[in-house]
Amino acid sequence: MLSSETQGTGRLAKLSYRLATRRIVFLFILIFLWAGNSRASSVITRALSIAELTTRSDVIVLGTVSFITSDWNLNQKAIETRIDLKVEEIFKGTVDHGKISFHQLGGIAGEIASSVGEAALFEEGERVAVFLLKNNRDRLQLVGSFQGKFSVQRRPEGEMAMRRIPGLSKPVDQVPLDIFKLQVREAIT
Repeated sequence: MLSSETQGTGRLAKLSYRLATRRIVFLFILIFLWAGNSRASSVITRALSIAELTTRSDVIVLGTVSFITSDWNLNQKAIETRIDLKVEEIFKGTVDHGKISFHQLGGIAGEIASSVGEAALFEEGERVAVFLLKNNRDRLQLVGSFQGKFSVQRRPEGEMAMRRIPGLSKPVDQVPLDIFKLQVREAIT
């Protein structure tokens, strides 16, 4: 027979497991509801090609991150981050006054931080190419979460468009910027 202390520890472990499972399910539901568009599914089963990203996008631009801010959404249920870009080149869609903003789940509001594993990481001053779509609230967001962001970096072999999985330093793929631009333009036509 188990002691009452052992039984209590077992109940506590089961309760902790149930709470963790509920939090995970809630997070997946929140991500699904936030996406608000079947084209924006955050469940990623394979890497999207540049052609697929282009087809799914309403707007594709190359620019520099000029401002990042996070705050609670309107109903105070989730933290969202707004990323502003100063646009240098438009491949698809329209941009007002050379600037564009888009949103993603996660960020820091006051003393509370929220993160989403597939959310792309951005830094002010970073040069990026982004594939964006309008969700059901008519707000722009990345196509395929992190897959819709390519960092542009200068390398010995020239400027490269690189896509990374958040938290990993090695790029998933890396394409010379001029080839990247060509692939996007070809997918549009």
